[in-house]
Amino acid sequence: MFLRCISYLHGNIFLVLLMSFACLAGNLNATNFYPDVMGNNVWFRGISENTKTVGDPEPLYGSPTVLGDTLDFNPNNFDFVASSNNLLVDTTDGALSLMIEAKPGHTLDLISIEESGLVNLFTLSGDPFASVTGLVELTINEVDGVSITPINLAGIIPTFSPSGGDFQHSVDATSPQFSSAWQGATSIDLVSELTSQQIIFDHGVTKVSLKIDNFLLAAAGGEGSLASIDKKEFFVSTTTGDFNGIPEPSTLGLATIAMISSLQVLRRKRLDTH
Repeated sequence: MFLRCISYLHGNIFLVLLMSFACLAGNLNATNFYPDVMGNNVWFRGISENTKTVGDPEPLYGSPTVLGDTLDFNPNNFDFVASSNNLLVDTTDGALSLMIEAKPGHTLDLISIEESGLVNLFTLSGDPFASVTGLVELTINEVDGVSITPINLAGIIPTFSPSGGDFQHSVDATSPQFSSAWQGATSIDLVSELTSQQIIFDHGVTKVSLKIDNFLLAAAGGEGSLASIDKKEFFVSTTTGDFNGIPEPSTLGLATIAMISSLQVLRRKRLDTH
């Protein structure tokens, strides 16, 4: 995924130092907090974001809305963007944190993250480059409604397309102007994770915490060149399951009626024997 980025940066020590500084400058900006929101079968709690590159506007992800069991962010692509011209380099790094908690009687079976945006490259002489990368960390905090020693799943890298999220004019373009939509996605199967960790459970995961770090890079690469990449959509979705063996209220009612009927039959039989 990073091969073209490494090749592009090779020999340009100034660019390497600039990117390193941007990565190490985390947590210099304020943290933005959002209210808890409720989905159909889950709660999204402790939602916050932090803009980790100096000088970028806040917030980047923006206040989320919920549809079903999906948390929907609509980033302002005028803000969540890396844009460069001539010999300049621009980076934008946004970190998002939240906790997902299943409602009683439900489990968290699958966590999915999806995002998308647009990249633009233009050149008259240079070789502009842009990329999107991401890193996800998920921690399982609770199984079957009971707190456990946290299981940390770190270093999860989303899959980006096309080109693995790397775009270089000399490789991808056939004319001075190049534009392309990009997509990123990752899914975490929590049932499989419990099995692989040899965790004994009756129902499944009921609470997780999630950290997501997104990094955009634009490098124009020469005079008369432009590069930009933005994020337009971002979703965190959950697939939930039901606790097995917990009857619905209607089922409980039918069972109660059946039990009463059985008792009445037994009573009649006893009376007949006497």
